[in-house]
Amino acid sequence: MQADPDCIPCIVRLAIEQARQATDDEWLQWKAIDEALALFAGLDKDSTPPELAFAILKPAMKTLGVQDPYADMKKEFTNEAKAFLPQLEEIMDKTDNRIKTALALAAAGNALDSTLYSGRTIKDIVDESLDKGFAIDDSDEFITDLAGADNVLYVLDNVGEIYFDRILIQELVEREITCVVRKEPILSDATLQDAEEAELDKIAKIIDPGVATIGIPLQLCSHEFRDAFKTADMVIAKGQAAYETLEDAGKERCYFLLMAKCDAVAKSLGVNPGNIIIVKGS
Repeated sequence: MQADPDCIPCIVRLAIEQARQATDDEWLQWKAIDEALALFAGLDKDSTPPELAFAILKPAMKTLGVQDPYADMKKEFTNEAKAFLPQLEEIMDKTDNRIKTALALAAAGNALDSTLYSGRTIKDIVDESLDKGFAIDDSDEFITDLAGADNVLYVLDNVGEIYFDRILIQELVEREITCVVRKEPILSDATLQDAEEAELDKIAKIIDPGVATIGIPLQLCSHEFRDAFKTADMVIAKGQAAYETLEDAGKERCYFLLMAKCDAVAKSLGVNPGNIIIVKGS
């Protein structure tokens, strides 16, 4: 997905948020934000939104001198999601369609790093997502493809959210599951340590994409990841950044599972911000 002009204010907001998460020093906050703003003029506007964002945010992290500015926020997301896990399991116990419900819960969990989550409870988001359902719903095709899949590559997104993903992964365990997480902290993305804390390593193989960027720019990823992507019978790619970087990858049986959290992605998909999506890639 090519960047949209609407991506610019979103990236600026991320630069401000990153600076505030990293330090209380207003002078240093301004320095990092000023440097970020100065980089916009030289950016390749044909890049994907995650590539643009990373080109802005990575230098700012160096200025701030913090490897993981979102560490405290991620702990909060993790604790809240972990505490909500029994309620997710209760929802699953009551459903008559476990796969579709697990897909909806995993998509709802994608809101945990978003301004859409601000001022709302996890229960609010889950109830609304289950009530409204998918704005784009390729779940029937997903279930058909899943029946013929012996191995599944699951690209994880954010911390906290991975407890919602665990609900879905548990429904897939008759197959060989490989989960993809970050080797190093990037924004609120899940890392190997987060995956192990959620005990995903007990039900899936864990790999990283081999590249320290936002999203999954396939051409920059490691040979291990590209081989896993190519040979997987089915791919589940979570979140906006995965959609923005992989939608044109041409992978058969690749499903994007997310909540549309910004105008640019919502416009690309033809939905409204806040809608949950399961869409098969072309």
